[in-house]
Amino acid sequence: MKPNFLIIGAARSATTSLYKYLNHHPEIFFPTIKEINYFSNERFWQKGEAWYTNQFSSAIGKVAIGEASTSYTAAISNNDIVPRRIKSVLGSIKLIYIVRDPIDRALSHYMHYYHRSERVMPISELLNNKVYEDTLWQGKYAHQIDMYLRHFTANSLLVITVDELKSNPQKTMDRIFSHIEVHKMDIGDISSETHNANDTATEKGKFGKWVMNNYQRHIEQRELPWPLKKAFLTLAKLDSTPLEKPTLSVQQISELREFYASDLKRMQEEYGLDLSSWGTVIKN
Repeated sequence: MKPNFLIIGAARSATTSLYKYLNHHPEIFFPTIKEINYFSNERFWQKGEAWYTNQFSSAIGKVAIGEASTSYTAAISNNDIVPRRIKSVLGSIKLIYIVRDPIDRALSHYMHYYHRSERVMPISELLNNKVYEDTLWQGKYAHQIDMYLRHFTANSLLVITVDELKSNPQKTMDRIFSHIEVHKMDIGDISSETHNANDTATEKGKFGKWVMNNYQRHIEQRELPWPLKKAFLTLAKLDSTPLEKPTLSVQQISELREFYASDLKRMQEEYGLDLSSWGTVIKN
């Protein structure tokens, strides 16, 4: 069995909530592990196609088979290796891309990296290296889409915003259900749930970093009971300290708005998105 649709991102843009909503649908199958990262992570790519397709072996009888890996839209250059790999293995499938105000998204992602002990660069250094920094480039949404449209048709891609999902979850989910060709479903109380909504994070000490490193290498991608995984994450917090969300200066915000300006203009004009509530958008 293989997926016939993917949630390709963006990271820190309510993909977990979207995954949860879709996972309640009786015609949709997701593997237990949300982010398999097969096409973007060389360690998993080397495991081979049989390893990947085995993740979906229980999807018999399902109409839509999906996967949600936000790393699939993390290109910082003209490299289309991930969509090229996806097309070679899965063929012409449906794609879902959910996006968020890129400055808010970048700060949330930065905090997430620290929380996972993957980020050591000060925020000022990150902002001074915009051209090379994947954390910021993941907010270049039109650029990411360009990589996919080399291999997939425009009709295969559905782009939505976090704002749409929050303000009108049923209407937005109905669009998604239609896109992946399953019956519409009343999401009811599911839409009141929040997932990964808290941007608070902790900076791990030496022991916590050791625990997180082992968790990511040996535990995270295995189908183990959630209480066991949660125990590892709790253990990693023992020598941690709260990390405050960075506050950007007026100059830094201005530079980031310029950095994203042309890309966001394309998102509005080419994909018809209402981005009026996004502080990153430069008003005419």
